[in-house]
Amino acid sequence: EQPDVKPSELALTLIGVAPTDLEVSQFLAALNQHDLFQNIYLMNFADGAPKIFAYITPDEEQAMKDHGLL
Repeated sequence: EQPDVKPSELALTLIGVAPTDLEVSQFLAALNQHDLFQNIYLMNFADGAPKIFAYITPDEEQAMKDHGLL
């Protein structure tokens, strides 16, 4: 019998440094291939407040609607 597991949302923060943009791209591409990750947001904290500057999502249109961009 399968347990009754409800879907949930989890925010995971990964902080690191990559020597090149290529390595960052390869890492993000690998994350995007995993079923666990539905949306990947790239954030900038330069001004002390987080700002999304890019994202990777399987449903771009829905993500834009969710954030009031459409």
